[in-house]
Amino acid sequence: MGNNSFIKISNYIQKEIGERVAGSREEKLAASYLKSIFEKFSDEVKLEPFTCIPRSYQYEINFFSIMYCISLLGYIIYPIISIFSILFVFIYIFLSQFYGLRLLHTILPKSKSQNLVTKIKALKEKKQTIIFSAHIDSPYVVEIFEGKLREYAFELKKILYENVSVKINY
Repeated sequence: MGNNSFIKISNYIQKEIGERVAGSREEKLAASYLKSIFEKFSDEVKLEPFTCIPRSYQYEINFFSIMYCISLLGYIIYPIISIFSILFVFIYIFLSQFYGLRLLHTILPKSKSQNLVTKIKALKEKKQTIIFSAHIDSPYVVEIFEGKLREYAFELKKILYENVSVKINY
């Protein structure tokens, strides 16, 4: 598999499968597609399932935006409301950053996703272990990448792949 193959695989996933929210049908299709490719030249390929919350950070951004609006309106109507809503946001941020408690995650819908794990055994003596990792899902779709900027992103990706020194042949 040469460097151009990586670009073709990536382009296929982006153009044919499309947006891949974690746990979605499209993400499962992308994982199956990549698994079928890696099975051609890998010694072991498996999917490791895990539970996730699709778009969890997007929910938090929405939550903080709503709290900002409540604080702003509260300040106009009754200033004590804004103090309590700002305090609530600071407590939420404190708990999530220092204790890993994401309170919104207790009420958000959960979904099943997977990691693709592949192992290629060394042909000679093993001197190093190389780990490649990437996201199969695409958590955010930004409209700005439609059109000209998307073309620039593909060109940048092509330049990066052409300069990668690891080549896999199958």
